Order: sequence, then C-alpha cells, then structure tokens
Amino acid sequence: MAQKLSVSLSGDIDLKQDSATCPGGTSDPGEAYKFSLLDVNRQADLNQSNKLLPVDASGGPVPLPFPANLLGRVLYLKVLSGGPLDVEVTFSTQGAVVYPVKGLLIIEPSDDENILGVSIADGTGEIEWLCTGTEA
Repeated sequence: MAQKLSVSLSGDIDLKQDSATCPGGTSDPGEAYKFSLLDVNRQADLNQSNKLLPVDASGGPVPLPFPANLLGRVLYLKVLSGGPLDVEVTFSTQGAVVYPVKGLLIIEPSDDENILGVSIADGTGEIEWLCTGTEA
C-alpha cells in the first residue's frame, strides 16, 4: 500500500503516515509520530539561516556563513533543488562528519557536543538551512 508522509517543524516534528488516496477511493487516517526537540534546545540565543542559498561545491568545499560565536544545538538543512549534496558538519568533540543528503537533514547533538560549522563538501544545488544555539 502506498504511503503519504507529511512533516511540520515548529519546535516539534510531526511525522504522519496516511494511506495514499486512490482515484475514487478514500484515505484511512494513519499514525502520527512526534519527534520533539530537547527542552534545552527550544530556546536559542543566536541563529544563522538562509532561505534560498545556491551552492556549488564542484570546485571544492563551500562553507556556509556560520558565525564564529555560534555553538549550534539544532541544524536543519533541506535540499530544494539539485543534489544530492555531501554536507560536512564540524562538531566540537567529534570533528568533521560528512552526511550525504538528498532531501532533509536534521541534527540535534548530544548535550556535550556543539555544531561549530557547516560546509557543502560536494554537489550542486539550492538549499535552505537554519542553525540555532547559544553564544560562545
């Protein structure tokens, strides 16, 4: 049976799975899954974002404009067109980690970890992204 997913992000992430409606048929309500941000990450002192940012890492990594004083606690990145992209996230303790992203990336690191920077390591496309956190 085909499934239809919907996501909304507003401090919580709601993922709902419904049966796809066939022509002349009806859709049965599915289950909803709630993924909540940790309480400590629901308020942020500082953030950086871009709604529509073209990126081209074919000639080398492209760092996203990330303030030096931002200790990131939540990262949201969506590939709007193009892709897939290799997204390199630099953490305070584990260093750089590369995530292959075709659609959506959401990271909320452990309490002892902060996001220090984000780069597009490879690929071409357009993204929207947001990183929130505290001031160093």
